Amino acid sequence: MAALGLTLLTLFPTPEPMKTISIYSVGSCDTTTRLGTAESLLEYNGNTKYLHQQLQNTTVNRCIIEGLISCVDQLKEPCSVLLVTATKIGVQKALRGKGINADLVGRLIKDLQKRDCTFNFEVWEGRGDELRSKVMAGRRGPATYFIQSESVQQRES
Repeated sequence: MAALGLTLLTLFPTPEPMKTISIYSVGSCDTTTRLGTAESLLEYNGNTKYLHQQLQNTTVNRCIIEGLISCVDQLKEPCSVLLVTATKIGVQKALRGKGINADLVGRLIKDLQKRDCTFNFEVWEGRGDELRSKVMAGRRGPATYFIQSESVQQRES
C-alpha cells in the first residue's frame, strides 16, 4: 500500500503555488469633455510595470476598470490577483448583471477567468492619495502607453 502511495505521488506531484500579483488602478476624468486617464501598476515580487491610458467618452470608474483590464492583459500565466482601487467599481452589482459598469466589470472578470486566475478585489476607501502615490511611484521605470478611442485601441511604446 505504501508503494502505491509513493507511485501516486510520483504520478500526481503537488502543483507549484500560483504567483501572487497585485494590480493598483487610479483614474481621472473631466466631466465636461468626458476625456479620462487611467494609470495602473502591476506588481510582482518587488518588480513593477506602469501602464497609462487616455480614454474618451468615459467616467472615472470606467477609467479605473480599464486600467485593471490593461494590467490583466499583461499576465502570461495563471496567478492569484489582488485588484486594488480607491472606490467601489460596482463588482457586486455587475455579478448580478446590473450597474452602469457591468459591461466592463464583466469583461475584467472574464479576462481573469480566461487566464485561470484567482482574484480578489480590495477597496482602499479614504486612501485615494496613498493609492495614487503608489501608482505614481511605479512611473520610474519604462511606461507602457495606451491611447484608446471609443471603439479602437492603439498601442504605442
